[in-house]
Amino acid sequence: RLLKKVDPDNALPQTYEVQMFIGGLQGKIAFMLSIIDSETLEDAMAKAKKIEARDYYGGLSVEEVRHTPLEDIQELATNYAKLAMTVSTQSGSRTRSKIDIQDVTCFKCRKKGHYARSCITEGTKPQSATPVTPVEHEAEVCYVELEE
Repeated sequence: RLLKKVDPDNALPQTYEVQMFIGGLQGKIAFMLSIIDSETLEDAMAKAKKIEARDYYGGLSVEEVRHTPLEDIQELATNYAKLAMTVSTQSGSRTRSKIDIQDVTCFKCRKKGHYARSCITEGTKPQSATPVTPVEHEAEVCYVELEE
């Protein structure tokens, strides 16, 4: 609209219009558009929109974002299926490492070769590694005389 007000007779050359358009753009878009040859103002505007869309959508044009290829989706689905199969087979094949039962000490009877839960000794209480003896404490009271 501004161009029609400035140049109602359409007397300005196309290259001048394109240069004025590029001069009004900001930063990266102006730089990228100045590298690309644009013959008409409409062509320059379309290319500027594509550059802006690539920046906004992370390197993809608007058309590429709208039309996601079906092959990519199918490839992702097959990769996911393979990954799920691998994880399920690995989780089922885990085995516990064997513990040598001869080195295990029972906490009830202190004998080697079994756990306390399977101890057949009756009436014994679990023993701790270090015996606990009760200690009687007496409180010591210290008074300090204050001089005034």
